[in-house]
Amino acid sequence: MFCRKCGNELVEGAAFCPKCGAPVPREDARHGVENAGLTEASGPQESAAAGAQQATPGTGALPRVAPSRVKVSRPRLSPRALRTLLVVAACVLVLGIAGSFAYPYIGSLLFGKAAATHVQTAVEQSAALTPATTTAASLSSIQKELTTAVRLNPRSTQAREALAAFSASTGNLKSADAQVTAILKLDPANEYALLMKDLLAPESAP
Repeated sequence: MFCRKCGNELVEGAAFCPKCGAPVPREDARHGVENAGLTEASGPQESAAAGAQQATPGTGALPRVAPSRVKVSRPRLSPRALRTLLVVAACVLVLGIAGSFAYPYIGSLLFGKAAATHVQTAVEQSAALTPATTTAASLSSIQKELTTAVRLNPRSTQAREALAAFSASTGNLKSADAQVTAILKLDPANEYALLMKDLLAPESAP
């Protein structure tokens, strides 16, 4: 607390300034006494907090707000978007089914030459086989070439006949019978398929 006239520092609770003798207003003296009592009764932290409140009148401690759980809403499809999605899925399904039926005809046009090349490669590999060179790897290579030819051109009776003959020669009668059945669906009068069918029939087994 300081004197209003000369600015000399005053003793807490003094009624007159010891330097100039000016009387100290009662408000200043009382205010000094209250501050002195507050400083003595409270600790340094409480005094600093009280001083901060006095320096900024009208401000108080903000109430603590408990954190609330924010609910995140999941995006939902509108009825229009859902209908569009169902229509697209139905179109894809129809196109897939149609493609599975149309591929044998499309494959014969697009991959007929490639299928014939795989059949020729398999025939050459089979002709080059000897008892000394016949291995599991060589047989697997021929099987792969013929299977690829059938997949590329499902309507090729040449590829299916070659695969049926190779399967029968390696003892895979189930695969041979499947190829014979497919050939007869394509060409019911196919002589090779009819002959193989008789040979693969259970009655013809020794």
